[in-house]
Amino acid sequence: MKKIKVLFAVCLMLMTSTVFAQSEDAWKGVRVAYNNFDLDAGGADAVMALSAGYVHSFAVSQNIPLFLEVGGNILWVNGDVMKIEGEDLKLKMFAVELPVNFGYKWNINDDWSIFPYVGATFRGYISGKLGNQKVFDDAENFKKWKRFTAGAQVGVTANYKNFNLGAKYGMDLNEITEDSKVKTWTISVGYNF
Repeated sequence: MKKIKVLFAVCLMLMTSTVFAQSEDAWKGVRVAYNNFDLDAGGADAVMALSAGYVHSFAVSQNIPLFLEVGGNILWVNGDVMKIEGEDLKLKMFAVELPVNFGYKWNINDDWSIFPYVGATFRGYISGKLGNQKVFDDAENFKKWKRFTAGAQVGVTANYKNFNLGAKYGMDLNEITEDSKVKTWTISVGYNF
């Protein structure tokens, strides 16, 4: 947990204290996404998650199209994850995500560009239930889940004028609960302004 806090502090310092070069290619925009949210918990199936958020980029060089992209998302998870005594248990969670990505923007022509990136996502869970049990409270049949996770991700965004389509894969570095880390495949659409 200490490593995650240090990583989070370093990312915050980068976002707030670094003087970024100005660039006409920098962007800010909104995104909506479908997430395949997998708890990787001993055969549990992935569940559907939806997210919506805001991104803002900063050029880190005046000569090379390298960008730092930061943002914030609201994430809603909803789906059946496992059967206990013949009953499907539905997982419902609500979280806030803070993605930080570093990538290279290739301008193919005046209309098209591609932005491959690597990054980290910090996720804070606001609420969560598995069946009728609140997962962030102590329960008789399972341990309390962690409210904070951090993970790594790799992705690419294709831009056409102000519209974009993105795909990414992410995996948490720490467990949300015993023997369970979140893995996600995400497809997003968005608009830059």
